[in-house]
Amino acid sequence: MTPELVSALRLLFALIFTLSLFGIVMWFLRRYGQNLGDSIKGSSQRLGILEARSIDTRHRLVLVRRDDREHLLLLTQNGPPLVVESGISRAEAHANPIGPAR
Repeated sequence: MTPELVSALRLLFALIFTLSLFGIVMWFLRRYGQNLGDSIKGSSQRLGILEARSIDTRHRLVLVRRDDREHLLLLTQNGPPLVVESGISRAEAHANPIGPAR
């Protein structure tokens, strides 16, 4: 084999190895990336988004959890967020899944 062919093959194998390694890292981050923060010592899961639903193209309802309370927010493109319901306890939310009687 000529030295040029050996160099080209080394370059090709290095490129394949690098792209494969990049693909493995990306797959790992997609699969386990959300849980990496859970393993940090001292981190407590005080805040989270439980559910989000689009109402139309400009409005979105988001259920946010803080500690043991849930808050329902209405998000719009142009205005500030609006708190629809605040301080929903988890026990209260599971006891009455349809919502409060009015």
